[in-house]
Order: sequence, then C-alpha cells, then structure tokens
Amino acid sequence: KELIRKVTRPRDARALFPEFATKAARAMWVKNHQLSGTSFEAAFMASEEYLKQLNGELEKLAEMIHGDTVNEGGVSYDDITLWPNLRRLTIAKGLLWPEKLRKYLLYMEDLCDVPILEAMAI
Repeated sequence: KELIRKVTRPRDARALFPEFATKAARAMWVKNHQLSGTSFEAAFMASEEYLKQLNGELEKLAEMIHGDTVNEGGVSYDDITLWPNLRRLTIAKGLLWPEKLRKYLLYMEDLCDVPILEAMAI
C-alpha cells in the first residue's frame, strides 16, 4: 500500500481531476493526504525506483489472475478490492502492464463503466 501511495499521490496532486478545480481544493487534498516519511516532490523524484519495484509486483500479480476476473468463478470481493488499486496505478506513466493484467484492467473498466486513468497519466 505504501508503495502505491508513493507512486499515485504525487500524481493525483498534479492531475486534472474535477474535484481539484480550485487551488484551495487541491491544497486541502494535499494537506490531508501527506506521505509518511517523505514529501510528494521527493516521492515523485524517486519514481523510477518505485516504478521498477511495482513492475516486478505486477508480474507476480498477473500470475494470480484467472481470465477476466481474479477468481475463476467470476467477479468476487477480490475484484472489488483489487480493481480500484490497479485503476489508481494507471495514472503512473512507466508501469509495464503484463498482458493478463492489461486485459483485466480493460475488462473491469468496461464492466464497471469507470475509465482507467492512463489518459491523464503523469
């Protein structure tokens, strides 16, 4: 979780989300979502190292995916907890999505009718 936060939060703070339409809203979000032990800027500067670590973890995770969903039986609680975390990661340029995970992301994007964030990836 901490690695995901270090990759996504600095990018979230820079992204063009509608909820950050005002400077005050963005500043409040940044104030309330600080990283432990580092700043957003320092975490962003360390992106190469963090993305390398995450790429390795994504390879391992891809081996656990069964077709379109996490479990062979179809959509389950595992998908409900995994999908939002993977979707958050799509805001990070430089992640190498294994084919199985990429297919999973696109399937869940369509099923949930919630777009992944790669169009605004930083």
